[in-house]
Amino acid sequence: MNTTQATPAVKTQTVEELKAIVAQLERQLANKAPSDGIKLGSKGNVCVYGVGRYPVSLYASQWAVLIEKVKSGKLEAFIAANHDKLSFKSEE
Repeated sequence: MNTTQATPAVKTQTVEELKAIVAQLERQLANKAPSDGIKLGSKGNVCVYGVGRYPVSLYASQWAVLIEKVKSGKLEAFIAANHDKLSFKSEE
């Protein structure tokens, strides 16, 4: 019984094939969501990147409510009133 294993054949890729792979990877990177930006979601929602690990995704009407709460000072007042009970993530 032969205990040696056959080495699998390695396909040598041509320069053109490698260029095609690089182009495909570049397209994938171009379509990737921005690390600090805004993107239209697949369901017609607005996705904000750079807040946390995952995007914050809300529909336009939901963003309008949130923006109004920020503009009115209600959100800032809530955070100030509950500062000692809130957790704060350090920026890394």
